[in-house]
Amino acid sequence: TEAAMAGALNVRLGGENSYFGQSSLRPYLGEARQALESRHIGEVIQLMWVTSALVAGGAILGWLIVN
Repeated sequence: TEAAMAGALNVRLGGENSYFGQSSLRPYLGEARQALESRHIGEVIQLMWVTSALVAGGAILGWLIVN
């Protein structure tokens, strides 16, 4: 899902991170077509809400068709 989000936002994720004070180097995901900025947080939240609504709608529609 992280790779899909990187692609959707046109940013590069991964690289060097810190977990509990320990440095961790991870593969890069996506292409850095844009610099990663704080505005991307809002875009991620919106994309997650839209995706959740589509999945919920599909589940309800599927349930209605079956029943």
